[in-house]
Amino acid sequence: MNERKQKVAILVESVEWVDGIKVALREAGLDVVEIREGKLPLLRAGGVEVSFGESTYSPGIAIALEDAKDRGANWAFRLGTCGGYETTMDVGNIVLCTGAIRGEGTSRCYVSDDGFPASASFEATALLAQHLTSAKTSVYTGILWTTDGRVAGQYDPARIAENEKNHVLGVEMESAAHFVVSQVLGLRAGNLAVVVDLPAQDESFKAIADDRVEAIDHGLRVCMAAIAGAVATLARGWENPLPGPNVRHETQVPR
Repeated sequence: MNERKQKVAILVESVEWVDGIKVALREAGLDVVEIREGKLPLLRAGGVEVSFGESTYSPGIAIALEDAKDRGANWAFRLGTCGGYETTMDVGNIVLCTGAIRGEGTSRCYVSDDGFPASASFEATALLAQHLTSAKTSVYTGILWTTDGRVAGQYDPARIAENEKNHVLGVEMESAAHFVVSQVLGLRAGNLAVVVDLPAQDESFKAIADDRVEAIDHGLRVCMAAIAGAVATLARGWENPLPGPNVRHETQVPR
């Protein structure tokens, strides 16, 4: 077993989602104790320390990750939203993001080389995927375009066509920073986004319509359950299935 104490940071786009995640942790069978109360509480869930951070933009994500690292976190799960470009997507569907286009500026404060990838942690992504298999909504895995201008450019037909051609699933404002900063700080990053609008259909930025709220809320609950399930797996004693610097690995030589 990996003996390192597991500490998880959960980064949310809205602080209003924190209570839902606390409920999901209990529904995952974890004994949840509040070490510190507040809108962004510090919890102990089945022996795993769980902290929260809130941000809707890349600079805030970086600050939240720096804070999490200072508290000793080694996992950083994020729950956010995105606009969906994939033609088969619908509002309320989920993106398990495996990588992002670095269209924002924050990641360059950490790594200036544009060739440096913004990639999710395999281990964190696998943990989330394990708890999405029974989701009653479509789950997509792949790349999102992270931009500092969530409205600017995302409805441009040429930009949409290019992203569809390259199988970019959607647009949002945080994932690239989440991945790059986590990599630099040594955190395992896993990222979920709920589709809240469809730029190719909507043609311009609009407030979320009432008929989309129920689907979005369902997608959020599925994601909360997946993150809680990942924490529960860590609490039960997660083992890295791959050889690495903290895993003993002996090569078996054929005789």
